[in-house]
Formats: sequence, C-alpha cells, structure tokens
Amino acid sequence: MKAVERAKKLILMLVVVTVVASFGFVVASANDPTSADAVGAMTTAFTGIAGDITGVIIVVLPIALGIFGLVIAVKFGINWFRTLVNKSGS
Repeated sequence: MKAVERAKKLILMLVVVTVVASFGFVVASANDPTSADAVGAMTTAFTGIAGDITGVIIVVLPIALGIFGLVIAVKFGINWFRTLVNKSGS
C-alpha cells in the first residue's frame, strides 16, 4: 500500500513541476519580442514540455520494462519452486 501512495505522490509532484515549468516558459516566451501573444507563448511552452516528457519516457521506459520483467520472472520462479517443493514433499 505504501508503494501506491508513493507513486501517487510522485505523479502529483511531476504534474506540479510540469505546470510550474510551463509558467516559466510562458514568462520567457512573453519577454521574447517575436512572441505575438499569450496563446503563442502557451503553445510554445507546452510543445517544449511535451517534447521533454517524451524524451524522458523514451529513456525511462526500457529501464522500467526491464525491472518489471525481472520482478515478474522472480515471482514466477518462486511460485514454480514452491510448487516443485510441495509436490516432492507429499
């Protein structure tokens, strides 16, 4: 249960960081003389954030899948060993 709570807190922190970063991009874009308006600044900001998030997912996903596969393999291995021991013990 603690892992679920930690995951929820992590997701919340990521959302807050993303929103704060988007406002930082908006301020930076608003100070740019080539920026026409706030809509353009927001579009630029969220496009940049989407690219950053996609980059992070591309880096993290293979690692997470490897760890997930390892955990599943260990669980199946333990269950298989318990089945083997229970059959031989009977």
